[in-house]
Amino acid sequence: MRIGIIGAGRIAGNAGRLFARAGHEVLLSYARDPATLAARAADIGAKGRVAGRGGGVRRGGDAVGAVGPDRRGSRRAAAAELADRLKEPAG
Repeated sequence: MRIGIIGAGRIAGNAGRLFARAGHEVLLSYARDPATLAARAADIGAKGRVAGRGGGVRRGGDAVGAVGPDRRGSRRAAAAELADRLKEPAG
């Protein structure tokens, strides 16, 4: 399964490592600093990768979760957009 995580902090990294150990591919998205995002994906290992600012996770993940504080509401907005996409018929 491809699991997308919106967030790249310690909680997202730990969750990503656990998912990867269980055999899942982990897509990380949304960090203020792209280098932080890349480092977190590298920490996860061969099953971790960067999916960009959110769109990659929303398009490529079988399951998606937002992890961490949402001080500016951007993760909430990404989650709302994802919910709308999931309601659309596949095509």
